[in-house]
Amino acid sequence: MDIEELKRIKKASPRTMEKLQEEFLPRCWFICYHLTQNTKTAAPLLIQAWSKTLGRLMQAKKAPNESFLELVAAEIYSESQKDIEPNEDFADCPPPEVSPSFRVFTDQFADMDEKKRTPYLLCTFGGLSTAKMAQLMNVSSDRSKRLVQDASTEIIEHAKSVKRSSGTQLVTLSAKFRNTDGSGLAEVEVPEFVQASLDHVLSQELDVEPLPKEHVETKAPKNTAASSAAKKSTGREMKTMPQKAIPQKTVSQRKRTAKIRKRIITIAVVCAIVAAGGIGLWRYSLRNNAGGEIVTTYYTEAITYGDVDSTISGSGSLTPVTNEMLSCSNPCVVDEIDVAVGDTVEEGDVIAVVTQTITTTTVDEGTMQMSEETTEEELEITAPCAGIVTELAAAEGDSLSAGSEIAIVLGTDTGFTVSLSVDETEIANVAIGQEATITVDAVNDEFTGEVTNLSYNGSSNGSTTSYQLTVTMDYEEGVYSGMTAATEIVIESSGDGLLVPVDAVHTSGDDSYVYLAPSDADEGTEYDEDELDLSDLTKVTVTTDMSDGSYIMIESDELAEGDLIIMTEISTTATASDSDDSSGFGRMSGGMGGGMDFGGGGGMDFGNMPAMGGQ
Repeated sequence: MDIEELKRIKKASPRTMEKLQEEFLPRCWFICYHLTQNTKTAAPLLIQAWSKTLGRLMQAKKAPNESFLELVAAEIYSESQKDIEPNEDFADCPPPEVSPSFRVFTDQFADMDEKKRTPYLLCTFGGLSTAKMAQLMNVSSDRSKRLVQDASTEIIEHAKSVKRSSGTQLVTLSAKFRNTDGSGLAEVEVPEFVQASLDHVLSQELDVEPLPKEHVETKAPKNTAASSAAKKSTGREMKTMPQKAIPQKTVSQRKRTAKIRKRIITIAVVCAIVAAGGIGLWRYSLRNNAGGEIVTTYYTEAITYGDVDSTISGSGSLTPVTNEMLSCSNPCVVDEIDVAVGDTVEEGDVIAVVTQTITTTTVDEGTMQMSEETTEEELEITAPCAGIVTELAAAEGDSLSAGSEIAIVLGTDTGFTVSLSVDETEIANVAIGQEATITVDAVNDEFTGEVTNLSYNGSSNGSTTSYQLTVTMDYEEGVYSGMTAATEIVIESSGDGLLVPVDAVHTSGDDSYVYLAPSDADEGTEYDEDELDLSDLTKVTVTTDMSDGSYIMIESDELAEGDLIIMTEISTTATASDSDDSSGFGRMSGGMGGGMDFGGGGGMDFGNMPAMGGQ
């Protein structure tokens, strides 16, 4: 987020708020619903996370490094770990719907283990990297990445079992669904009741108006159950909004006014949420008094052997170097199609045969009159390069205008590129030809690429300057345009040695140590808190060395590669001040990768905000 965007948010103009909601709110509603699997909890979760994020940004003195979507996603995770009471007022809200072709992927969410579903949703649709997700979950980066990959594999396998499509087609469809621009969720709509409730919370707590008041002429509802609940819980009546003359409007303004009028009819119900204790920034003033139950889980992980790398990383969509659209320069009729989507072709192979209509204009030199002559000619449309047919836009018998698309061939000789943004402090460590590792989650595999282009024209966001570089990888079977690729470039390595997750190392005074797993344990074995007593385990003292933040190099004569050690995973089930701090702001050094310095010393003071339901 740059400083200009932060300034617009701090002004809380209706246009800025509406733009944020149009761009990100449907995606966040999709995440919240599939995290909780019901609208009664998803709506409070969404409203709380969205309003807290805006509240913190309005108090911020420095623009965060993360995007608005990342900030909300981190807040959603933090709030989802608390005891959010379901609110029956949202029970009848419709769940988010996606395009029918994508439902085969969302059907599996309900049956998926929450430990996999949560990081998958927040990383895939919330913009969080697996490294940031690992920090939020207090697990190693490899474990976070593995959870996301396992979820992706489970979804594809489920899709194969219910949909009669090839694996290649499903992977391509999955990539479209998970596209980082959010186009896969284009049909998701936030229920009007949820939207109205959020608008009311923002207007009451942050003085954010959904629209200028002169655009609306209406009154708060009378004698509704929500109004009665609000009066009973807060001792306050819902106030009537002032009436003003309605100016002449355009058609689009009238439609907008009608939509807002419907929202306002239902906004009073949000006060009932306060009575249930589920929503509102007022919880900030109570958080130091709220207790939280700490849940500890143990699991085993093997000691590995390798090096600790200092890296530059980022993610983006794969773009094919060669992606040829085939067409006919004249109007034509498609006589035959000789390939199918997914077929491999060589340069010169016939893709389609068409009969094109060629019109020739001639001028009689004597009379200077023009005449047209029309002829038909058979033409073979051939592959311009070796590749794969990724799209057929025409069928036999179709009549096409000049230039209409017939097919698209993805070149397999030239591979893909992915762009990466590099901070000004790291650009000196990158050079053309440098090796890069590219991870494509859709196929659960890693590939090797290299830096092929580097722009030295930096782009400033007000506080830092970044530079764009391009990494190129060879074509790999099953990898297609648009798939999300995580890119990593090693700029420094420590040499080989024993590696353990940072969280596996405990300290006591000047000593560092790890716990060996029980002798009968297998890698990945999990234990509840009452199933394992650390005092009964063997404690091995180690010497620590270089770390990359996720793994640390250790030395010990008592340990070897493959030995199993104990990892600790801690979570909370209720509001607590520590969990508030890990939500994406303030004390975020362990939560969003590199910390979130908003100036002003961290925590935000919401003590002067009006109570929920106040006017």
